[in-house]
Amino acid sequence: SEDYWSQLWRLLTYQFTHDGVSQIAVVIALALVLGVPLEGMYGWWRMALIFNMGVLFGALSYVVLDAHSAIVGSFGGAYALVGMQISDLLLRWPTKKFRWTTLAFILFLVLNDVTCNFAVLPTSSVSGSIHLGGALAGLLMGVAASEEGDCKGQRKPKVVV
Repeated sequence: SEDYWSQLWRLLTYQFTHDGVSQIAVVIALALVLGVPLEGMYGWWRMALIFNMGVLFGALSYVVLDAHSAIVGSFGGAYALVGMQISDLLLRWPTKKFRWTTLAFILFLVLNDVTCNFAVLPTSSVSGSIHLGGALAGLLMGVAASEEGDCKGQRKPKVVV
């Protein structure tokens, strides 16, 4: 068994490796569809922080749950955006417009990704634990950033760290 403690940079830099164009396309689609509305609420630097925290939580989840398979791509960050959207939806459910449509769309995106990664490509040795870790990070950071703002329904985020 090798000791990788001297290579902790790998916990963040795995997000720059991908397993093909389709994986890059899914991450970009998730980032655009889910990240742009969140960026309007929280700003670009908080979204960059949240995305990278999702990548880090995904890597830590991988270390704990599934350390014997490969991890590639930035799905931890993309699923942090999914988690942020879910926490925003749940926390603002009574006042959220199109809440059922939003929930159905998020479920469609996640089920489509799960189907493509695990049902269509069952021989893949790529870990799914980064998805779980990223989503958990997004949920936690979404709850931490959920302070209600002014009377227009805009939210002023708390410090997210």
